[in-house]
Amino acid sequence: MVPFVGRSEYLCTLLDDPRLLGITVSLVGEDFNYLTSDGSYYVGNTGWHSDGWRSEFRHLNLAFYLDELTRDTGCLRVIPGSHRPGDAFADALQDQAGRCEGTWGIDGHEVPSMPLEVHPGDLVCFNKNLKHSSWGAAAAVACSR
Repeated sequence: MVPFVGRSEYLCTLLDDPRLLGITVSLVGEDFNYLTSDGSYYVGNTGWHSDGWRSEFRHLNLAFYLDELTRDTGCLRVIPGSHRPGDAFADALQDQAGRCEGTWGIDGHEVPSMPLEVHPGDLVCFNKNLKHSSWGAAAAVACSR
């Protein structure tokens, strides 16, 4: 659901919440623009992807999780270092990660990565260029800002 936060006066208070502003400013600087939010209900595997691939500016994803998720129940997995356009490793992943079975001979859930296990109410922040996926999820709910 896009936009999500803008559908509720109460949720709109998140846009000025000092805790979220502090995180955002510390990661991208004071001169940032809020783009949009979404509310998502995920079921199943997502495969490896980025939500963007830009080098001229940083896109930040702040995601609130409403479910407990582990490596076995569909938590977000990330590939460290995959967020840097122009880097040989990151560019190769950009080109190949979506076809890991055919390219590397392994299933997506076997790609070396870091699972980001979460509890209800946790916030996960990451660069939108970062390669990420989810494997083994029955269902999960997330709200991104």
